[in-house]
Amino acid sequence: MRRHPRHGKIVESSKTVIVEWSPELEAVLKRLRRLGPDMRTTLFCNLQGKPYSESGFRSNWHKLMERATKPGDNGEPPLLPESFTFHDLRAKSGSDSGDVQEANDRLAHDDLRTTQVVYRRKPRRARAGRKVGQ
Repeated sequence: MRRHPRHGKIVESSKTVIVEWSPELEAVLKRLRRLGPDMRTTLFCNLQGKPYSESGFRSNWHKLMERATKPGDNGEPPLLPESFTFHDLRAKSGSDSGDVQEANDRLAHDDLRTTQVVYRRKPRRARAGRKVGQ
C-alpha cells in the first residue's frame, strides 16, 4: 500500500507495466554506452548529467511551452497553437492509435471504457448519410 502522490489517498494495488523500447531509442542508448561507463543513461538530464527534479522538469517544460506558443520576432506564427502538459503526451499516444484495443493495451487500462472516454480525444469521422459509429 502507498499514498497517491497528488491526492494522498491510500492506493491498495498497483500494476507493473513494462514499456518496450523502440529500436531507435535502443540504438541511441547503445551509442551512449559506447562513450564510456561513466555516462549515465538518463534520458532527461540537466547540464551536469543528473536527472531533473520534479520542479526542475516542470519549470523547464513551462519555459519550453511559453517559447513554442509565442509568435516569432519576424511575425512568424508560433510553433504550437497552444501549450500542453507532459502528461498530455500519454493521451496523444492513445488518440493516435488506430484501434481502441491497441490503445487500451498500450495504456495498460483494465477497463476499455477508460481508454475510450478519457484518452481517445480525436473526433470520430462519419461518412455522409451514415450514423456515427457504423
